[in-house]
Amino acid sequence: MTSPNDTNDSVRVSDVTPHNRALYEAGKSLLIDSVKTGMDFCKFMIGVATGAIPTYLALLKLAVPQSVQLSRANILIALGPPVLFLFSAVVFVIGYFPRTSKFSLDIVDEIDAERNDTIARRRQYAVIGFVAFCLGIASSISILVFVAASAGNPATQH
Repeated sequence: MTSPNDTNDSVRVSDVTPHNRALYEAGKSLLIDSVKTGMDFCKFMIGVATGAIPTYLALLKLAVPQSVQLSRANILIALGPPVLFLFSAVVFVIGYFPRTSKFSLDIVDEIDAERNDTIARRRQYAVIGFVAFCLGIASSISILVFVAASAGNPATQH
């Protein structure tokens, strides 16, 4: 419905139908869940990233026979993936925690701006954490393959 004072650029408000009510509820869920989704992702990835550390170390222990002594350089290289996993877990923890801010519940624009800032902040931390986690996975695979291949070669043992 439009009032006589409306211009052609105004938004038409239609009657509330069951379909409109369902669309309103879907839009409301999207607004609410958009903040919660990033938080849930960070929470999930904290467990995955911290669980990757002992998993990698166990696989490294299996890949290197007990009779093989790795050089200090190889040991430092082999410790790269757990450091990346730990870094990604810390980034996910930072992304998970809520940010303290002040806004008025009476001003819709402030609520919307805070919601958008929260989503952008969580997205940024989720991307940084996920990139670090993927680098940890890629480096752990290459290191495990290298260590397993060189474990049987006496020329690479120091």
